[in-house]
Amino acid sequence: MFRNLIIPVLVITAMLSAVPASAQALNDSLFKRDRNVSVKERPKPGYTTDGLPMGRFRVQPILNVQTEFNDNIFASDANEQSDTIFVINPIVQAKSDFSRHELIFGGNVNHREFSDIGSESYTNYGANIDGRVDVKRGTYINAGTNYQKSHEERSEAGFANGVLEPIEFEITNFYAEGVHETGRIRASVSGGFGKWNYEDGQLAGGLPADQDFRDRDIIDAGARIDYAISPDTAVFARVRYQDQQYDFVVPGGIDRDQNGYILDVGADFDLTNLVRGEVGVGYVNRKFDAPLTPDFDGLSYTAKFDWFATPLITVSANGARSVNASGLVASPAFVDTTVGVGADYEYRRNVIFSAAYQHSDQKYRGIDRADKRNTLSAGATYLMNRNVGFNAGIVRTSLSSDGALSQSNFGVTQVRIGLTLKR
Repeated sequence: MFRNLIIPVLVITAMLSAVPASAQALNDSLFKRDRNVSVKERPKPGYTTDGLPMGRFRVQPILNVQTEFNDNIFASDANEQSDTIFVINPIVQAKSDFSRHELIFGGNVNHREFSDIGSESYTNYGANIDGRVDVKRGTYINAGTNYQKSHEERSEAGFANGVLEPIEFEITNFYAEGVHETGRIRASVSGGFGKWNYEDGQLAGGLPADQDFRDRDIIDAGARIDYAISPDTAVFARVRYQDQQYDFVVPGGIDRDQNGYILDVGADFDLTNLVRGEVGVGYVNRKFDAPLTPDFDGLSYTAKFDWFATPLITVSANGARSVNASGLVASPAFVDTTVGVGADYEYRRNVIFSAAYQHSDQKYRGIDRADKRNTLSAGATYLMNRNVGFNAGIVRTSLSSDGALSQSNFGVTQVRIGLTLKR
């Protein structure tokens, strides 16, 4: 893991040393959207910490401890089993306090211990490095890398049926972005590389559940130009490209390699004291190497809105239509249409109540299958002081799957209560 991070660290450090002194982003930028502040964004003096000073960095350690009750840990309609899970999640982040430029290091561990069915227990962990170089006034470069060792939830569509333990996988990402802003115009270009690697699972009787067909390399690239109509509204045009190359084809299976792009235009805004958001509408195209899998082209959109109903209530809405990689061996991708809504209520400065609903339609390419996923959640956060906080919540997730290759429908309810300690 750490070998993957060494080169980006050296590159970012060299950049910080070599670039001449310069100011950071313009204080009078026409692209700042801070007229309104949501309930969760609002500063809470007396309930936040500045971390611990360590040389030119501030280090913030956080420890999350949680107890969760899950009424259907296998996400099944025929084998519903409940369990209580104990979660421990330490996080640490070190952020520079340089007069210019910025460097951030972070790491996390997430261990989930199932009290009755120990084979479901697992530990995830990860690390990240992110940096910003201020080239000159209004021009900067962001770059970074991250690594994550994770386990797949049994509620995921690609989860292999019958495996004895959750599927383990690794993700390694590298990215860079350059931004130049002058007057009413802001232009940016970006690129990234990601590597996904899945470990094989094991079926009853010792047979392997081969997951090599999901290993892939992903290249992303994009460009965007914004024009500020006023200090609170800008229009933009952008292009995003992605290429996915898979390492292995299952004997007798399909070639899952694919590439595509999205062209769209839109606007971002922060109007009066009522609404803030961004919306983009355009065209998505995805080509598949598998000869019997039809290419896809059609409408693409992204939207996110925050409505500041009162100073104590923020209502949010979002929507998107995109093409995503599939975890199914017979289909390379699915078209995902998602909409959601949520609300946060600041009952007191240190007490916040939240609720949200998310709906997703997923139509798979090349096979007869369509999934509908719904997630409904509600929770509360109580900040005792700047170092101690409590949270509680409930999440209901359901799947309705149709078609010749559909999976079993299920519903999962999770009830959580947690403690957060931070410095």
